Order: sequence, then C-alpha cells, then structure tokens
Amino acid sequence: MSALVLLAATGGGLLARGADWPCAGGPDANFQSAEKGIVTDFSAGGDPVLWRTQVSPGFAGVSVSSGSVFTVSISDGFKMAKKTANGRGAVCRADDATDAEIAIYRLDAATGQAVWVHRYRVPARFQSWHWSKEMNPNVGAWYGPKAEPTVDGEWLYVLDHTGVLTCLSVRDGTVRWSAGLRERFKAVPPKFGYSCPPLIVEEKVIVPLFQDDGCLVALNKQTGEVIWRGGSTVRREEDKHRWDGYSLPVTLTLGDRTQVVYFTGAGVMGLDIETGAVLWTYPLQTFTGEVAPKPIVQGTRIFISTVYSNPGGLLLEVGADGAKKIWDSWNLKNHFANMALYQGFLYGTSGYDFEEKRKPMMRCLDFASGEMKWTAPEYREQPDGPPQQAQLIAADSKLIILTGFGDLILAEASPEQYREISHLRLKVEEPNCQWWPRMALADRRLYCRTTAGEVLCVALDGTKREGSAPLLSAEKTAAPAR
Repeated sequence: MSALVLLAATGGGLLARGADWPCAGGPDANFQSAEKGIVTDFSAGGDPVLWRTQVSPGFAGVSVSSGSVFTVSISDGFKMAKKTANGRGAVCRADDATDAEIAIYRLDAATGQAVWVHRYRVPARFQSWHWSKEMNPNVGAWYGPKAEPTVDGEWLYVLDHTGVLTCLSVRDGTVRWSAGLRERFKAVPPKFGYSCPPLIVEEKVIVPLFQDDGCLVALNKQTGEVIWRGGSTVRREEDKHRWDGYSLPVTLTLGDRTQVVYFTGAGVMGLDIETGAVLWTYPLQTFTGEVAPKPIVQGTRIFISTVYSNPGGLLLEVGADGAKKIWDSWNLKNHFANMALYQGFLYGTSGYDFEEKRKPMMRCLDFASGEMKWTAPEYREQPDGPPQQAQLIAADSKLIILTGFGDLILAEASPEQYREISHLRLKVEEPNCQWWPRMALADRRLYCRTTAGEVLCVALDGTKREGSAPLLSAEKTAAPAR
C-alpha cells in the first residue's frame, strides 16, 4: 500500500470552512442543507463550472470537509462498456483481471488539484450472493467502489466494493488501520459488492458485514477492533437464504437510547447502538435483495422506499414496542437515487431506471400523510431517449437536481407544483458516462462526479469563470510519497 502526495496550491493544509458535507446525505443525513444564497439562473455570462479533475472510474460519490474533496475509484483491472442498449459508460471488470487497484483521492476543494492519492490492490473476483442464492465470482458489471468516503475529524473512512475498510489520515493519506471484511469474517457480499459508506457514531464505525450471523458490524474507529456484530437478513430460518441489499444504515433516537436502523431485502430492523442486539424488526417482502435508497429519518419516524416491493414507499413510527406502519404508498418507489426531506415534504424519483413502463419521475409527497403533491415530467437526455433517475439536494427553498445524463436543474422546493428555475447541461470529456454518484454541497459549491471519473465543482453563488475549466489529472500529478 502507498500514499502518493501532491502539494496543492494550499500547501496541503486543511482550510477551515463554514459548511461541510462529510458523509452521505450531508450534515443531517437527509440530503438537505441550511445554506442560503443559491443562484436562480445558470445562464448569466460565464461558466459556473470552476474546475474539473479526472480521477479513475467508479460509482462512489464525493464528500467534502475542511476545504478538501474526497472520493474513491478503481484504477486498474476494469473496462468501460455499455451494459444495455439504454445504458451509458458502465464500469465493468476487465475480462482477464485477477486483481485490481483501488485509489482514494483527496482533492483541494478550491482548485481541484490532488493533494494525495492512496492506492492498494484487491482481488478482481470474489464470491457474492444474488437474489438469495450463492453464486460463483463471475459478476463483472457495475464494477468498482460505490460508497463515498466518510470524514470524521482528522480521519477518513472508506469501504470499497470488495469489503476492505480503511481508516486514513485526512492530512497525508497515511493508513491508521485496515480490515478486510470478507477475509476477517468470512463474509459474502451481495452481487455488486459492498456499496455503503461507513457510518460513524461516537467511537464506532458501522458498516454492512453480510455474514449469516451478522449483517452489520461495529468496529472501534480508532483501532479497528470489533465491538459487536448483529442483525440478520435471513427471512425464513428453514431455508437460510439471505436478502441483503445496498442501503445505508442510519441512526434514530428513542428517548435516551440510540438505535441503528438498517433497511435490507428482508425488511427493516433496529439494533442497539451499544451491543448490536436486535430491538425490533419490520418484515418486508421484496422481489430481490437489491434495495438501495438511504432511509429518511425525522424524530422517531423513518421512511423507506424501493422499486422492488409493493407498495414500495413506507413510513414507520418506532416506539417502545417496535415499529408500526403510519402509511404506505405506491407513489414513491425509488430505484437507487437518493431522496430528500425538506420542510416536511419528501422529494425523489419514483420508478425503474431506463424503463418506459415504469419510468422514473420526480415526485413530492407529504411526509406526515403520504399524500402525493405533484409529479414532474420525466428526465430525458433527448426527447426520444430513455427516462433516467436523478440525485438531488434540497437547500434555500430549491431542489438541486442532477439527472443520470448530466443535466443540472434548479427547481422550486415547494409542494404546490414542480417549477424548474434554471437548467444547465454539464459537459465532460467522456460523454459515455453516468451521473449516478451522490453529490455534495459545501459553501455554495456543488461537487459531483461521473462514473468515468470526472469530478466537477459548480458554483451555486453566482461565481463564474471565463471559458471552460481545463481538465486536471489526479493521476498524472501525483508525486512520490512523503
């Protein structure tokens, strides 16, 4: 393993900032921001894209903390290919690959220059599960890391798709500790590998494990030592089939007791934060184990959504006796894009990516009642093109929407109607890509990336530059390790 260091314009130092996006979902984990002063028009002179940096491909999003941007990619053992007639730029395993290289990046948030890059080798092929059935390690599609790093003070936590969990120094990329979940626990992940960013709660780092006697594991964030294993994704004890998934664990506080809530293909469960003991379960019949959207939590209520279940959208109230249903709905069946809770209303795309029959459309639902307030027109790259999902962040009474083909849209965050304010087609060097990775918002700068590995910083405060930003290379500018 190695850390490659580049002295950026900041001298590699950490800059204090007024707002950070250190983990998936942002400061409150619900994909909303308290930032104000977001622009209402992209069209006024100049280019709002302040910088562009090329990293290696992958599906992981970005995190932002103390003036730095973090992401993770696969830099060897892959190929870019079309998955389907409607797909774009799928990252796939190279046919002859036996091992691969993971690259973790720290970029300067002001310039996009690489501060350091940490690299290590992983197996290209590994055993996985799919739809509750054990399978051979022959899946090469949708390959590479899918979980953005999590920043906790001076430390960075990264879980790659093969199950390697690494704690690194934010400052210089030095590894504090590393744990291979598959080797250490004999864990077997679902089809597309581990996809969940690490969750930091007090002294614990919590990640999916995907083992028969524990679907989550909590490690000491300073040492990597095991604190507990808990939960199960087995629906029926008699068949032992697991229904795992790709969703993210979240926390919920009931009285003075914190719970970890985890949504899988088997349903929803609440675990004691100190012991990992299962406090309650809410069974849910899904068609596959491929549930992906991050749950939305408000107080003791939690909203989950998946396109692989009927009705698909469900609001639960957690109490001393477990979880009970408040409402369910067919109107928000999310495939894999994130949802946002803003001023009492849920926003997100409902439907199956690329498919006309179940085409994804942005919708607004009342969080308290489940009433659908509006449905937006579907997002298409061309009028006759396939419909696509969209990631979003809510801030300053606006929805910041990024479609799967790179349209950046500002719309009103209002239950009254869907009204688009401004629209910008993001231009990249490699158009054969997807814009599926989750975004980050910090200091009115939107940070986003493509599956082909192009990271962009878009000013949302009216700042513009003359001409297009040159494409920097994080790979070529890396210097020898210090």
